[in-house]
Order: sequence, then C-alpha cells, then structure tokens
Amino acid sequence: MEFDLYFDESGQFEELPLLAEDAARKSQPQRWPSQLVGIVAPATMLGTHAEKVIKDAYKIGGIEVHETAHANELIRHNLSGYQAVLQSIVESLRTREWQPVRLINSARIGYGDKTATYTNLVAELVIRVFEMLSRRHPNIRLELNIVYASVFLGENPAGSPLFLEKS
Repeated sequence: MEFDLYFDESGQFEELPLLAEDAARKSQPQRWPSQLVGIVAPATMLGTHAEKVIKDAYKIGGIEVHETAHANELIRHNLSGYQAVLQSIVESLRTREWQPVRLINSARIGYGDKTATYTNLVAELVIRVFEMLSRRHPNIRLELNIVYASVFLGENPAGSPLFLEKS
C-alpha cells in the first residue's frame, strides 16, 4: 500500500545542541519551537485533489488564489479569511480521510546546526508516520513517498534567497 507524505516546516531550526545549557536554550531568540506539519494520503491523491481543495477553501475564505501562499501571510493580511480557509481545508481532510500530521520540537533540542536539526526532525516525522500506518494496516507492505517544501536559510550577500539543498 502506497502513501504520500507532504509536509512543510515552520520555525528557524536553530535550537541549541543537546549539551547546551538550559538557561541558554531558554534565552534563544526563536519565539516558538520548530515544527513540521503535513498530510498523509493514499499515493497520488494529494496531487490530483489538493489543488481543488485549496481553490475551494480560498473561495470560501474570500481570498484570491496565488501561486504560493504561506499561512503566516494569510494571518497577517486577512485573519477571518484565513480561519475560513483553515476550516474548509480541515473539513476536506476529514471527508477524504487524509491524515494531518504534526511534529513539534517542544523540547527545543538541536542537533548541531540548522541542517542537522531539520534532518533529524524529518526522520522522526517519517518514523512516526510509518508507525501510525503500520498500526492501521498491519501485515501489509507500506511505501511512503515524501514530498517536502523548501527550507529558507536566509539570503546571500547579493540578496538572493538561500534554500536548503536537496539531493
């Protein structure tokens, strides 16, 4: 049985390494813990239906559809529209039996640098998704396709965006 896991990130992934002092961890500039949020669905279902789910939700929220959108932009510009979009998407997930997933680094544990922390959190998310799917579908071979969003690292000296390289 084949599934797709689509996920996006939120946060800086700049949590301090495991051996850092607790006081230093509490004073780090990041306002909230890094997290990964996504959807698990039968393979190819996200690609064929996600665009309709998004367009319908934006229409309900009275928001113009752009090629790219991030929830934090919607919240800043149109909170009531964002709430309507979110409710519509959640209802669509329920009716399609797609599973929302979320992993929060609430302990704010880092693994050395931004790339290592992100990589370890992705691995943890994938393990947890496999465990969930294994419980739901025991004794069935499972395959998980991972579809991820880009991780913005900052800007280079010329002002161009830098993204985490994917191989």
